[in-house]
Amino acid sequence: MVHDTYTDRYLNGLSHHHSTQKLSVVNSLVYRAVSLSQPQNLQEELNHLINVLRSRRSQKTASVDILFDETMIPTVSQNNFLGNDANKNCFIGMLKTKFKADNFIVKQVTEDADTLIINTALSVSPAFDNVNVVGKDINLLILLIALSTRYVYILKTRKRKKLQQIYSTESIVDKIAANHILFLHAFSSCDTTCALFNQGKMKFINVLQKIQI
Repeated sequence: MVHDTYTDRYLNGLSHHHSTQKLSVVNSLVYRAVSLSQPQNLQEELNHLINVLRSRRSQKTASVDILFDETMIPTVSQNNFLGNDANKNCFIGMLKTKFKADNFIVKQVTEDADTLIINTALSVSPAFDNVNVVGKDINLLILLIALSTRYVYILKTRKRKKLQQIYSTESIVDKIAANHILFLHAFSSCDTTCALFNQGKMKFINVLQKIQI
C-alpha cells in the first residue's frame, strides 16, 4: 500500500520560531531541490517551493470561500479575503472583465508582476513624454533605478489624506547605492530573498562605500 508522504507542511513564517530557524528550513529545501532535481525540472521545483511557502504564510489569516459580486459590501478584511486563493482568483477575474470592458489593456502573471509592470512601462515610454507607474511596492522603484531610464516615474499611492509622492531614477542621491541597487536589495531582503541575520541595508551600503574608497 502506497501512502502520500509529501504534505507541503513546513514551518509557518508567522510562527514565533527564531528567524535563523525559519531561514534554515528554506535553505534546506532549496539545497535539496538543487541537489536532487534534474536541470529541466529545477525551476518548476523552486516555483513550487515559493508557492507552498507563500500559502503557508497566508493560511493563518485566510477567510472561507465567499460568493460575491461587484455590488457586495465586504464583511472581512482585505488580507483575510485575499488570503483565500479562490476568493483572490475570482476577484482578479472580475477586475479583468471590468477593465477590458472600459478598453484597458490587461496583463496578468502568476509570479513576478513587478518586472512585468516596469517592462511594460519601458516598452511604451518612447511614445510618450512621461510614463507614470502607480503602486506602493518598493520593488517597482528598485527595478526602475536598475534599468536606468529618466522618462518613467513611480507614483506611490497613500492612504486617506496623506500626500502622494513621485519617485524617479534620480531619487537615490548616492550613486554608489544606485549602481548596485539590485545587490543591496537582494542581500538586505526582498520578496524572494531573506536578509542576512541582524544585517540591515545600511551595513551593505557602508561596505560598498569602503570598497569604492
